[in-house]
Amino acid sequence: MFPDNSIISKISKGEYPTREFKTKYGVFTIKYPSGREFQEIARKKAGMFGGMPLESFDLNFARVAQRDATLSIVISSYPKEIDIKYQGDDFVDFPDEEVKNLIYKEFNIFYLATQEEISGKSSKKN
Repeated sequence: MFPDNSIISKISKGEYPTREFKTKYGVFTIKYPSGREFQEIARKKAGMFGGMPLESFDLNFARVAQRDATLSIVISSYPKEIDIKYQGDDFVDFPDEEVKNLIYKEFNIFYLATQEEISGKSSKKN
């Protein structure tokens, strides 16, 4: 169906790409989310609004909610030095906004590069 070893072939088999990068706390690993995980991100974000319409909130809050909901799903491993309460399925309470913004930026770059590879617009080969 798909060319062997292509990114889309790997994803169709449940093999989602990951990327590691360093922060001042150590190495984080982010993953490309599955379709179901994208839905989970949307549900987490909606839960942050507590049933209120998006227009009821400041635009900055909506951006932070999107970032935090996404990070809660796409971060697959953390540095051991980070307190265990931030590991698992919720990264919302992690107090370092600068690092959360860095991780989210890295995720967006990774996501766009993966999308380009899926569409065949990238020269990167796996």
